[in-house]
Amino acid sequence: MDSAAIVQLASTFKLLSEPSRLRVLCALQSGPRTVSDVVTATGIRQANASKQLKRLEQAGLLRRQSRQGYVYYEICNSAIFEWCAAIQHQAYACPIPVMGCSR
Repeated sequence: MDSAAIVQLASTFKLLSEPSRLRVLCALQSGPRTVSDVVTATGIRQANASKQLKRLEQAGLLRRQSRQGYVYYEICNSAIFEWCAAIQHQAYACPIPVMGCSR
């Protein structure tokens, strides 16, 4: 992996390290939602939901569409859920510190 790819991957890990962002992604897993829908699904405050949606959109994980006066957010690539599931599986199989993992 080259240096640019490492920096990009680290940036993505940093983006996904915020629990609120993961909650937002999970809320969007079933399809496009408005900010209000995300607030209802996650229990986070509207200002925080809007902030997290914006960060995820800026990172290219979400796209935003206006329909009938509402703004809907949706996942750009559903492979993000497979990636998160793989990481979660590894975390359970080999708890941190990963360096000492022999499994």
